[in-house]
Amino acid sequence: SRGWIVGDMGLAAMTTDGGENWSRVAISGEEPFKDIFFVGDAGWIVGDGGLILHSDNGGKSWDKQASGVRGALLRVFFLNRDKGFTVGTDGTMLKTDNGGSSWEVVSLDWIKFLPVDLIEKGVVSINLYDIFFSDESSGWVVGDNGAVLHTSDGGKVWGVSQIGSFPPIFSVFFKS
Repeated sequence: SRGWIVGDMGLAAMTTDGGENWSRVAISGEEPFKDIFFVGDAGWIVGDGGLILHSDNGGKSWDKQASGVRGALLRVFFLNRDKGFTVGTDGTMLKTDNGGSSWEVVSLDWIKFLPVDLIEKGVVSINLYDIFFSDESSGWVVGDNGAVLHTSDGGKVWGVSQIGSFPPIFSVFFKS
């Protein structure tokens, strides 16, 4: 029955009654928050300017984690309390294996992935809008130009399932 929403200008609100009532939660700053994800009492919020906030007490308090990037982070997904990923603008993908104590950039070879016609138009990376893992191994990322990236090894190696001159894909979900 507990839930969270986040939004523009630092909006964060939670419910403890299945969404009947929402209470705003004060989190410092007025950054646009883009996404929130919880595993038990551990939570993460991502947003503009490479923002990553973390709570280990169910959202009672939040601390910044260093992302090392400046672009907007649009989605965050954790497989467990330690292993997580976040994706965002300009092809940004980060991963952590320690709950976000440190984040590292996942290198994606966009020149190898992108079709020649996009590169000729000056596209050198794309925005990534969502990430989802159906289990510890299988994950997907979606983004601009109909991009669908896939991993079958828990995010060590990512390959392109499709990319081209298609509309952006904003969300991905799998159910086993």
